[in-house]
Amino acid sequence: MTRQEMARTPEAELAELRERVAELERSLARVKVDSKRVEEELRVSQQRLHDAIESIPDGFALYDADDRLVLFNTRYKQTYSKHAEVFVQGSRFEDMLREGVYRGEFADAVGREEAWIAERLETHLDPQGPIEQRLSDGRWLRTEERRTRDGGTVGLRTDITRLKSAEAALRKSEEAFKSTFDHTPSAISLQDLSGRYQLVNRRFVAWYGVAEADAVGHTSEEVFPDAYAAVLSELDHEVLEQRSVVERELEVELAEGLAHEVALTKFPVLDEEEKIIGVGTIAMDITEQKRTERQLRESQRMEAVGRLAGGVAQDFNNMLQIITSYADAAILVEDGSRREEFLNNILAAAERAAKLTGQLLAFSRRTTMQASTLDLSKVAADAGDMIGRLLGPHIELELCSQEAVDLVAADPAMLEQVIVNLCVNARDAMAQGGKLTIETRNLEVDESVRDARNLPLTGSFVTLSVRDTGVGMTSEVRERAFEPFFTTKDVGSGSGLGLSMVYGIVQQLGGMIEIESEPERGTRCTIYLPRTKTEPEPSVASDDAEPPGGAETILIAEDEEALLDLLKILLERRGYRVLSAAGGRQALSVFEDNADSIDLVVLDVLMPEIGGKKVFEAIRETGSKVPVLFSTGFAHSSLDAEFLAESGARVVRKPYAPETLLKIVREALDERSSSAVE
Repeated sequence: MTRQEMARTPEAELAELRERVAELERSLARVKVDSKRVEEELRVSQQRLHDAIESIPDGFALYDADDRLVLFNTRYKQTYSKHAEVFVQGSRFEDMLREGVYRGEFADAVGREEAWIAERLETHLDPQGPIEQRLSDGRWLRTEERRTRDGGTVGLRTDITRLKSAEAALRKSEEAFKSTFDHTPSAISLQDLSGRYQLVNRRFVAWYGVAEADAVGHTSEEVFPDAYAAVLSELDHEVLEQRSVVERELEVELAEGLAHEVALTKFPVLDEEEKIIGVGTIAMDITEQKRTERQLRESQRMEAVGRLAGGVAQDFNNMLQIITSYADAAILVEDGSRREEFLNNILAAAERAAKLTGQLLAFSRRTTMQASTLDLSKVAADAGDMIGRLLGPHIELELCSQEAVDLVAADPAMLEQVIVNLCVNARDAMAQGGKLTIETRNLEVDESVRDARNLPLTGSFVTLSVRDTGVGMTSEVRERAFEPFFTTKDVGSGSGLGLSMVYGIVQQLGGMIEIESEPERGTRCTIYLPRTKTEPEPSVASDDAEPPGGAETILIAEDEEALLDLLKILLERRGYRVLSAAGGRQALSVFEDNADSIDLVVLDVLMPEIGGKKVFEAIRETGSKVPVLFSTGFAHSSLDAEFLAESGARVVRKPYAPETLLKIVREALDERSSSAVE
């Protein structure tokens, strides 16, 4: 035993042992503290995992490598209401699946349970992507599963019932749209900004005879003939530039090879930000509609012609009665002065008939406007006496004119017709008497006046207004006042031209017309004619001397026998040699036999078999340059201005005075003589 060992006492050893025990106790205390901390951290971690899993809005489940349930949230358990109680940790997936199938949880498994279970186990153990399941309570689930690294399976169950409902509603809406789109009677198409068709309906395919595959992805130039494609492209550019709807009617040859009238409507297609993403087109076949409209217009025209015929017949019957009565009286009367009076009355009635014919021709646009510079106030004043006789003693006439009204360019005869027609309408509105005022004045129509009076034009005008104190018009009558043949009078009580003829003449003069009227408060009808700076032509004194005759040979072709005889007598009395033909064919025969001796040819425009124009052309084909004079009751109806200018022919309009014909005949012959001398 060493000295050191001998020096240790029992007390020292006991103290050392106690120290060691105390150290062990301290170490054990530290271990206990660390264990509690670790346990707390584990508890917190598990709680966090639990809270995280519970916060997932979808059903969550984790299966281990033995396919036993390890973790799941409440949403997962609640998803399967009919077998929720079997969802406990440690339960095998297949056992829970079979329990759900046998309790009728899965609608798709009914009637094929084992096969369905086998399919579901296969997708569970080897997931290839999401699957959808329909539950027996009508809900839909989407299941997405993945394999873990340790051989387990993790998955989510999402309730997609609302999504399925939305998809079904969308499909239904798309089907309804597709059905409507395809069965609409119009051809509809949508194009992108490059002009390529993105969508076409069945009517488009049937109309144009183009397969859908040949249209979609292609432009109009690739689908349609050049002319039609050019129109479509032009309209597309217009839509894109103006950002507005564009409409056009045109004729198109459709699939069956027949021409159809089509109404095109093109419009911009916008996205949710109001940006243009393409152009839509609606094409409607309006062939039948247009045909119906034409038939309706024809029916209305025939009805209007009937009303017109009644009015014209009444007027002509009155004139014929005057002519026949005075002709009978002239035959019987022995007093020469009385016979002259009767003959003058016959001439006056004939002139009235000629004026009525002139009104008909003016209305039908078969007369040519002979415009000259006129003082509108003077024209109204000159017509005053005639208007006074038309009105009768029961109506007071007043003429008012602003000093120095400007000049207008118009045909004086037509302008007189306008004034007379307005005054006759006013007279008929004052059957019990009243006052008629004719007023002329200058008027500047600016935008404010135009808008206030609802006029179509602005500018400097001379106005002529006819105001009466008669019965006035209702708004319905006022709106239809300018319609052709519209009248409130009984059939046979007038010619039926009225305001429609006035409107036509004023339109030809570049003017406008306005009616102001109310029932029982009279009517004011105002015409606006544009002012002109041209000075009026100086008037030439009329020459009452009879036109000179001559000894030349004249060929006359006229199918009206009585008129042909009269013309022959008239010209022969002036010394002319006359060759007569009762029609175009006879005229050519006579001309062929006497071509070298004929100095002038007078041709009626309208004759049976061969008309005057064809006779003229046949004469020119022989190389003859003999002058030709056309006579017609339709002015230049079949003789356009270009033809007359090229041919150098003259025209005399029926009915004409004998002096008029003689003067024109002499002028034509003299002009030929001067040309021959030159």
